[in-house]
Amino acid sequence: ARSFMESYRDGRFSDFVEFMHPAVVKAYGGSMAFIDQLKKSKAQDPQRYRGWESGPLEAFTAVRDDRGRVTGYYSVVPIKRWLVGTTDAEYQLQWLGGQSLDGKNFHFVDITDGDKGMIYRIMPDMRYLLENLETEEVPEG
Repeated sequence: ARSFMESYRDGRFSDFVEFMHPAVVKAYGGSMAFIDQLKKSKAQDPQRYRGWESGPLEAFTAVRDDRGRVTGYYSVVPIKRWLVGTTDAEYQLQWLGGQSLDGKNFHFVDITDGDKGMIYRIMPDMRYLLENLETEEVPEG
């Protein structure tokens, strides 16, 4: 999640797109179209940040099939951003849902708005994590 966050912050959009869930990249018209959109969006963004922080990991689970084989790993990670001129107590909070099918490479989706329908269309097994969280902090909007 830290590399994902830093790639966006530093404008390394080709790296950023590699961390995005493939369904999201496809929805934006593929890698090149998505990178172009990110460049335009960042150029128009008047917000300047003095700091970024990822973690700690909020939740994590491995999903297993009927035979007990791991079919994917799912995580929820907070990202905090501080605008220039704000105090340490004033930050923007974003939630990332991560999915790894191989246990090594994670792909992320912004789940901040808590639209579980959208989340489950992209990562159906994320429900095993989100529906079993003990707290409602993540990510109900």
